[in-house]
Amino acid sequence: MFRFQGMIKQVMPALTPLSEAAFWKSCAAEINDNALGLRLMIPGTEEFSQDIDAALIEKVTEKISRDFARFVKEGFVRICGEYLWRKRFDGTLLMKPRRLSPWCKEQTSIDLVGQDSKEENLLVADCNSGHLKTSFADLKALDKKCEALPIKNSVKVHRYLFSRSGFDDALVELAQTDPMLHLVTLEALFV
Repeated sequence: MFRFQGMIKQVMPALTPLSEAAFWKSCAAEINDNALGLRLMIPGTEEFSQDIDAALIEKVTEKISRDFARFVKEGFVRICGEYLWRKRFDGTLLMKPRRLSPWCKEQTSIDLVGQDSKEENLLVADCNSGHLKTSFADLKALDKKCEALPIKNSVKVHRYLFSRSGFDDALVELAQTDPMLHLVTLEALFV
């Protein structure tokens, strides 16, 4: 919102392997309020104008930090989709989906779904852009959502879990024995 009002001079990358706290501590977005001529740096640096109310700065920072995952979710899903397309076209994706898109029915949604032209394989992806590790419970939630998909029982379901913050040990262990489960870290997205 600020970008379109000409208030942000510098925008730092939304996706980073750092936690939200470390992200806001290590970088700052400079916001200019042209009407009042104020200069503000997000906390994490010591460069504050004397005219800025520290409580206001704290309130803005708290709001941004609290909703960080929601703000970057859409972009993270797009990055995950681009990763899958790169894998499809370089021949390393085990199936060739015709297209990938979010899927939603009533209260159930899946970040990315794609099916091959023969309708023998289905790709489903959950893209976790939050600060918590993706867990076995997240996989079970994805499996539960897949029950709502209108697919044949004979379809092979390739499950992709993308996580900005990594995976818990139980999930990593399961992925080593389940060839239909693929775990993709933030670092792997940019290789």
